[in-house]
Amino acid sequence: MGKQTAGILGAFTGKVGNIVGSKWKNTDTIRKLVKPSNPNTAGQQSQRGKFLICQKTASALLETVVKPYWNQLVSSESGYNTFISRNTKRVSNNTDFSNLLTGSGSYEPLSSFISAVYTTGTGNLVFSWNPDVITVGQNTDRVIAVVIDATNWDPATGQQILLPYVSATETRVDETVTIDVGVGKLVANLHCYLFAITPAGEVLKVSNSLYKLAETP
Repeated sequence: MGKQTAGILGAFTGKVGNIVGSKWKNTDTIRKLVKPSNPNTAGQQSQRGKFLICQKTASALLETVVKPYWNQLVSSESGYNTFISRNTKRVSNNTDFSNLLTGSGSYEPLSSFISAVYTTGTGNLVFSWNPDVITVGQNTDRVIAVVIDATNWDPATGQQILLPYVSATETRVDETVTIDVGVGKLVANLHCYLFAITPAGEVLKVSNSLYKLAETP
């Protein structure tokens, strides 16, 4: 019950039934309390879906990518929360792996992500990239290769696990890396990312990641 000061037709604050009284810039206002007719709109569902894919990816990559390469780049919040907030603004829906950033920063990215070729019989997924340095990058920069296997991803519930594979042993000039993701996969489920970081021993700087969907030979 609101605190009534001059009757329902006068000034009061709080709520009486479905009427809300308040002050705004020293003016007494009365309005009807309106509940949303549909709290589960398409827009709200879409936003929840975008949050879900980012949250599940962040959780899958927490130890191998988020903590090493995101935590050290933010001060006001965790790398986990930053990963989710930045990527939620980028993705268009709960299956949009192509717009996710696994690496994020102003450091020089790889010149190009040439290919990600998966051989189903061996389980090997071979990344290749252009090693050219254009601005501030170095030949000895480390290259982080990430694969998200979405074979069991259920965007309706988000309960299925996204399997991550990460390699951090190559440099820009190595030009390729091979990751074993297991035999019998569908290339449509293998989402591949590459980003560069500064050499070991230097202050950590990270580039934005580049994306490719895996392809067959």
